[in-house]
Amino acid sequence: GFETIGGLDDVKAVLDDAMALPARYPKIFAQCPLRLPTGVLLYGAPGCGKTALAQAAIANAKLRSITIKGPELFSKYYGESEATLRRLFKRAQDAAPCALFFDEFESLVPRRGSSDGGVSDRMVNQFLTLLDGVDSLVGVYVICATTRPDLIDPAILRPGRLDHLLYCPMPDADARVIILRVACRDETFAASVDMKYMESVARNAVGCTGADIVAFIDECSACATRRVIESFQDATARGETVSEPTERPVIERGDVAEALKSMQPSLSPESAAFFQNIHEKFHQARSAKTSFKA
Repeated sequence: GFETIGGLDDVKAVLDDAMALPARYPKIFAQCPLRLPTGVLLYGAPGCGKTALAQAAIANAKLRSITIKGPELFSKYYGESEATLRRLFKRAQDAAPCALFFDEFESLVPRRGSSDGGVSDRMVNQFLTLLDGVDSLVGVYVICATTRPDLIDPAILRPGRLDHLLYCPMPDADARVIILRVACRDETFAASVDMKYMESVARNAVGCTGADIVAFIDECSACATRRVIESFQDATARGETVSEPTERPVIERGDVAEALKSMQPSLSPESAAFFQNIHEKFHQARSAKTSFKA
């Protein structure tokens, strides 16, 4: 659930209202004159937790789920791509309450008018038809994730189709510390490892995404595992009778130092600036469309 996701509290609150509440209290919502949100779009730079957040939202709402990466749906046979999409929505309806999670969404519904023989245009039209029919698909939730919202056909993004467009920003210093605490939750640390030092590492990791912080903790665990294995192999080579370790390796200060050698942002400053510029322009364009004067 959401306890496995560090930061992004505002986004988690919206997802909880949009998905978990209707799933928990279906009778109350059935009596309310409300049109339930039909879909959610999560957008942000790579590594900022969109996929993990979608999975956590599905678990938080206790929904069944079907996960699809956009390119998986395309077929070389005419009409097969649209038929596959229809079957997915039918499966979700049969398994309701169920969430359909579309990753790499921009590849599934790009702006119409591309020169690919019309396959993308037909997929967009099919998706629009299915989203407009979600009101009849009771208990079906649609979550989409993308790094390039500017490439998605604008018709998909209007209210009534994807109601919530949620930005997952690059984590700031405080958010990186929260992410590190969550990532360390299942790890075992030696007394020599000062958690304040670990938090200072995350705080000073400017330009690192949430995925980079998690990868750093995973590398600490990997270093500890390799150290334990090497110790076991050395003892075996000396002819000592030792049993293979079965407990989780304890992360020591040397493991952290070794992991720090390979820690670096997965996005270059140029790439981070590129995505930030795209997302700011997308947000400004959406704000301009929805603003009006009395």
